Amino acid sequence: MQFESKITPNVIAKDEVLKQSQNQTESRFGNSKKRLLRFARNDKIGVFQSSLNEKIERLKKKGVVMTIQRMAILEFLENSANHSTVEEIYTGLKKKYLTLSQATVYTSLQVFKRAGEIQELSIRKGKVCFDPNPKPHHHFYCEECKKILDINIDCPLAGKRWMEGHKVRHVQAYLYGTCSYCLKNTKNK
Repeated sequence: MQFESKITPNVIAKDEVLKQSQNQTESRFGNSKKRLLRFARNDKIGVFQSSLNEKIERLKKKGVVMTIQRMAILEFLENSANHSTVEEIYTGLKKKYLTLSQATVYTSLQVFKRAGEIQELSIRKGKVCFDPNPKPHHHFYCEECKKILDINIDCPLAGKRWMEGHKVRHVQAYLYGTCSYCLKNTKNK
């Protein structure tokens, strides 16, 4: 799967990020700072980009250094149709970011998780997946097509901090079955 980055220069125009990855920046945007500033004035940023920019700004405020690789990882996760694994993210980005390693992807995802900007899921047997939506919600795993779907239902346990003397940090429910799309395709056969 080839990943096409939509990161705009207004996200990466900070001097600290440019210094950290000068070679990658120069190859993508040329070495003219004037050119970067011209692109940074572009007001045509979609909702997705705005959401990504907000997440990047929150991470920076929490002290996370946002390298170009970390921004690409975060963008890939935000742009993914499914809840991606480390391997899927690495495979999708490695051609464009030659210095990227699976360890970098894993470490970056752990940093984002600790900062409260993504969720780690263990819904797939033997594989850890990552959800760009950090808000509490449940997940449905289709055993036919292997997709993970977000389920937004009112959970009676959400918001409870204590249960039978135990301290609850978070509630995460996994539902398994066949998604509506696969059910429709089965009926049509």
